[in-house]
Amino acid sequence: MMLASIVIQLGGLVNLEPGIAVPAVGSLLMLVASRALPSEPPAKLNWNVPGWAQILMIAAALALALFAGAYLLNQDDGWVFVGFMVFVTGLVLICRAFGLLGFLNHAFVDYRRVTLLAAVVAAFAFPFTQNGSDANMSIATQVLIFAATAIGLNIVVGLAGLLDLGYIAFLGSGAYVGAMFSNSAFATIGCTRRSWW
Repeated sequence: MMLASIVIQLGGLVNLEPGIAVPAVGSLLMLVASRALPSEPPAKLNWNVPGWAQILMIAAALALALFAGAYLLNQDDGWVFVGFMVFVTGLVLICRAFGLLGFLNHAFVDYRRVTLLAAVVAAFAFPFTQNGSDANMSIATQVLIFAATAIGLNIVVGLAGLLDLGYIAFLGSGAYVGAMFSNSAFATIGCTRRSWW
């Protein structure tokens, strides 16, 4: 759709960049793959698994997601990334067909507190998987900041039903104080290189 609008509004195929083939082929593949998905509901597993085994499965699923994300972020070759994503997509489709995803979904809902704790542990373990990569840690920091902002907005507006954005002041003041106490060249507090503790 976007390609057609570029061609029509700008007057021809000559206005397309040479790299436009990559998103065009990706979009076409996603369209074909979405049409190839089965329309019948996925199978359901009725395993009689004890609670401790379900908790171990939750921890294993989140650990696997953590290590898969760390592996992808540490790859420099784009084709390795694409190949791994194709592998993961196939694995997810196979697990869905056998009903494993539905079973894990019920385990996540039944043990919501364990799932939340495991997700927090995985988030705190993320920096240890990055081998000191400042770029990835900067992205992860931005994600956490925006997630905290979105959760605050959900609590104030969604759950409480109030149209109040005052919590943003606390986020802003925390960011300001954190920036001032950092070793940034733009920090105006004269505490560079010496400890306050």
